[in-house]
Amino acid sequence: MGIQEKLDILPQIDEQFQVPVIDKPLPPIEQYYKVYKSAGVEDHRTFFSSIIPNIPEVAKLQAPEPAYDLEAVSKLGIKIADLTKLILSPIFDNNKANVNYEEMTCVGLNTNTDTLGAVIRIKKSSGFSGNMCTAGSKEHVAFWADWNNDGTFDEYLGTASVIVHDINNIPKDGLYYNVALPVDLTKRLRSCETPNIIRIRGVMSWQTLPSTTDPNALNYYGNRIDVRVQVRPGQADGGKLGINLFDVNGVAISNIDQVAISTRGLAYAGASFPNAAYPFGGLIKLSGMLTNSGASGTTFYKIQFLDTSSGTWQDVMDKQKFQIIEGSVQTLHDQDPSTTGGWLTYLPAVPAKAEKLSLLAFWDSGSRNGLYKLRVLFTKDPLFNPVNINYSSEVFIYLDNTGFTVNGAPSATLDPASTLDVIIAGGDCKFYKKGDIISGQLKVQDKYFSGWSFSLQPAAHIVPLGTPLSTFIAPASRNVVSLADNGDNGTAFTINTQYLQSCGYTIRLSATDRSLVGYKIVFLDGSYIYNLTSHYAEKYLGFAVLP
Repeated sequence: MGIQEKLDILPQIDEQFQVPVIDKPLPPIEQYYKVYKSAGVEDHRTFFSSIIPNIPEVAKLQAPEPAYDLEAVSKLGIKIADLTKLILSPIFDNNKANVNYEEMTCVGLNTNTDTLGAVIRIKKSSGFSGNMCTAGSKEHVAFWADWNNDGTFDEYLGTASVIVHDINNIPKDGLYYNVALPVDLTKRLRSCETPNIIRIRGVMSWQTLPSTTDPNALNYYGNRIDVRVQVRPGQADGGKLGINLFDVNGVAISNIDQVAISTRGLAYAGASFPNAAYPFGGLIKLSGMLTNSGASGTTFYKIQFLDTSSGTWQDVMDKQKFQIIEGSVQTLHDQDPSTTGGWLTYLPAVPAKAEKLSLLAFWDSGSRNGLYKLRVLFTKDPLFNPVNINYSSEVFIYLDNTGFTVNGAPSATLDPASTLDVIIAGGDCKFYKKGDIISGQLKVQDKYFSGWSFSLQPAAHIVPLGTPLSTFIAPASRNVVSLADNGDNGTAFTINTQYLQSCGYTIRLSATDRSLVGYKIVFLDGSYIYNLTSHYAEKYLGFAVLP
């Protein structure tokens, strides 16, 4: 990954800022109908959500969706009876109903998180009940299991949904959406010597819930797909309370080194940094699932951390906000472990209720650095009697919450106290003739160095326009090459002004490390998304090129 592609930079993020939630009313019916008519959307698609609630034969939504009144629809000259008859027409293909607008393309199982998923392809730009300033519409996928591979899908596992909208600039190949459904597979685990291959069926339906009693039933819009998946190896728990830890900051536990001394607690190298590894920082997210936990609110747990260099296990006391999804409805639940001795109440009841991020807890790692361990304590005992408390396996993570240090003042020599610095020989803000070679030095150092790059402004005065910086700045960038690569100190660079018109310029040196720094983006309704960035720093110098 090049430095210029890394857009999420922590110093530019106001973590207290709340993103507004847009109210999404229905547009005026006349305007809505005119737009859809001109886009070639059929009437039965346009007013599907208005007609469906009045048809007993079709599965309904769990909660009423925004829809136009049928009387208002009739005033447009639309014959409701004809549309109803069309919607109820027989489906002759066992695997596919109407897929003109959307189609499920694949189904699979994420074995790291015991989560079923399906991909839905949106084929058209209109026909999804409005643009992103409206409530849009929903694609639903019901999942079924054939545990014995006998051709009978005898267990309904649950339904997952995703909201879709009209998108004007839809690509020719369409847009692809994902739905995910966590499932408890602990009763179905087998040893690694006996691979457990089962069949899963996904049944997709637009704006109406798929059947929960008939795996063969299709609604007017949708299709179904059968696949074979492999269930992760393990030991069936016999229905006992257990835990499956998924990931830390989105990195699967299996991808975090728990053994090698030199890389313990680091995420394994990946495609972006093939010769390096990643530490963790910022807001640490621990995700997982308590298995056989029973009804929502009847199981309790706490997260603990340990500094391996010294100290004892400590409880995570950060306030938590859980985003619980039941059907297609999301509700927010606040919990403060500081008032309960560190204990949290487990709210999911898979698959009926799921936490949006499979979140167990967030932990603000603050300024901590070094090797730490995490673990989860869990119990069904509301009195937390020690004899009834279970423990998860311990997980090593290496924390890096140290960013770059920068002295913004201009200087003729590199600052020994800074970990990022850049100088131009003879000082900045100098004048040069076109064709002169400007010399300088840079310094970028970090234990978990990722890379650095130069940028030049105004780029519009580079000639020929669009000439890559690497043509006249040497070197223009560098990325990490190994775990032992801690960056550069005193690296020389040059700028060939032959490619620059007469103008004043600023050159920027920017750098990132590899730390997987977590943070939240919070919306006004209290909901949020979780994202990752890295430590970032930059410094500017100025110079001018004369004719």
